[in-house]
Amino acid sequence: MKMFEKRLAIKIISSLLILWVFLQFFLVNLLNSSGRRSSIIVNEGGNASDSGIFNNIFKPVGGSWLQLSNLLSQFGGLGNGGLGENGQPVHLPANLMADAKAKFHIHQFDVVVSDLISVNRSLPDRRNHRCLSQNYDKEAAASGLNSSIIIVFHNEAWSTLLRTVHSVLNRTPANLLHEILLVDDASDKDHLRKSLEQYVTNLNGKVKLLRLKTRSGLVRARLHGAAHATGSTITFLDAHCEVTIGWFEPLLAQIHKNPRSVVCPAIDVISDTTFGYMESTDSTWGVFDWGLNFDWSTSSERENRRRGHDAVAPIRTPAMAGGLFTIRRDYFYELGSYDDGMQVWGGENVEMSLRVWQCHGELLIMPCSRVGHVFRKVSPYSWPGGTTSVLHNNHLRTARVWLDEFLEYSLNFLPAWRDFDYGNISRRIELRKKLKCHTFAWYLEKVFPESTFRLQTTHLGQIKSEEADLCMDSKPPRHHSSVSVAPCHGNGAGQVFVITARGEIVSSTGCLQAQRSQDALYSKGCTGAGGIQEFRYDNETKRFLHIESQLCVRFAAVGQDQRVFLDDCSATSGVRWILPPAFKNSTAKG
Repeated sequence: MKMFEKRLAIKIISSLLILWVFLQFFLVNLLNSSGRRSSIIVNEGGNASDSGIFNNIFKPVGGSWLQLSNLLSQFGGLGNGGLGENGQPVHLPANLMADAKAKFHIHQFDVVVSDLISVNRSLPDRRNHRCLSQNYDKEAAASGLNSSIIIVFHNEAWSTLLRTVHSVLNRTPANLLHEILLVDDASDKDHLRKSLEQYVTNLNGKVKLLRLKTRSGLVRARLHGAAHATGSTITFLDAHCEVTIGWFEPLLAQIHKNPRSVVCPAIDVISDTTFGYMESTDSTWGVFDWGLNFDWSTSSERENRRRGHDAVAPIRTPAMAGGLFTIRRDYFYELGSYDDGMQVWGGENVEMSLRVWQCHGELLIMPCSRVGHVFRKVSPYSWPGGTTSVLHNNHLRTARVWLDEFLEYSLNFLPAWRDFDYGNISRRIELRKKLKCHTFAWYLEKVFPESTFRLQTTHLGQIKSEEADLCMDSKPPRHHSSVSVAPCHGNGAGQVFVITARGEIVSSTGCLQAQRSQDALYSKGCTGAGGIQEFRYDNETKRFLHIESQLCVRFAAVGQDQRVFLDDCSATSGVRWILPPAFKNSTAKG
């Protein structure tokens, strides 16, 4: 009987060992499924998927596949259904819609969809076919450079955070990836505590987790990460990104060519509802308005000519979004890192953009480097001090240090800035002097002549009707919006206009233009070429003459919010205007 029991025990143990080996094999294939499938998958655009051609596909240390799969199964990202592969959108069945809707506000994206998608999912290769012949891989390998990739997060969803990490591990050559530093900005979600520590411990050893005890905001958290970085370059990524194949080589290759280059990938869109991967254009660059608010725009014809209309050539962007970029670590500090007087986040991107350009660097978008990013319509996080106060502080610090006399644009546009306490900026002003930086006028001439901050400004403020208490108004302040008249309010915003010596009438979003009689004036990107954007003011008649059409600027003096349009100069009402005050160089820093 004892012999029988012994044999039975041996059989049970043997069976369990076989089952364990099978489980290990199954989980390896399951976790790597998005990176091990056929490499001939074709996306809707006709580009080959990166599935099956990853560099370092997910290699946890210690072989702890079961523990990792349990964590992914518990918190999301296991992806055993193949959903979202090749960047395809995921459309939830009806039985999951209520849960998705209820949870959307937590992260301001559909976390139910995200959790169904593998952390190792495949993505389409959206690069221009000519990118493959640019030799970026050889140049990056020969550069001797590597990078510390810094990802700051605060209460980020488990699946988006780890998909960001895995996409970097999977698609960055091992010799170029020095480390990934995850900087936790005082998260209080359970899944980001012990479970995340367990997960990171079992990755390939290049991922490190840094904790901040108190909420510090993006700027200071990034500074904390940079202080711990040891790579020759540092790369900042947001916590809800997915890098694509070949993303990193162009960035390092460009920095090798010019150590003063600050380089950004072309940022594609990951849908906040379906997590489908959508390609952006090859001619997008970053701009900003009088309130220093960042926006995307189509690069100018001037820049396209400079690039030789080459879709893969680097774009000299006036500004960067700030979430994703690479810079030499020594240059980051030489340039002044971040302004630690800025709070939470917002505005640091425009400040660094101006600092790079004005202090002898260059800011480039590399079209052959593509990274997907989940763009949220609103921030899901609390802002210590309130959103308005934080943004006023950050933008005003930038304006006071870098805009010189053009600060008056911002103070007119946002009068609340005049009395706002923005803290001590003496160290930033000293930094500017130490680096012998250019003026903002130089930046407008050499980098961003299309800006609505205009050289040769003669007048700045409200354009008032002489006949009624009405002012020109460009509300809502967006491109192609028609200009109307509205009661003068003195609160800046859409009632601030600039007159230039070139005959331009400029709103915060562009130069006013029109073509023929009865056409409403509307704003469009400034060309600096006159034509339909050129006007002449007659001091005697107090009329604006549109040079190309020889018509006058008029409004119909009936009611409020009436459109401003071109009409025959023989009209006697709605045609007499009072110029804004003269533009004075009263705030120049010298």
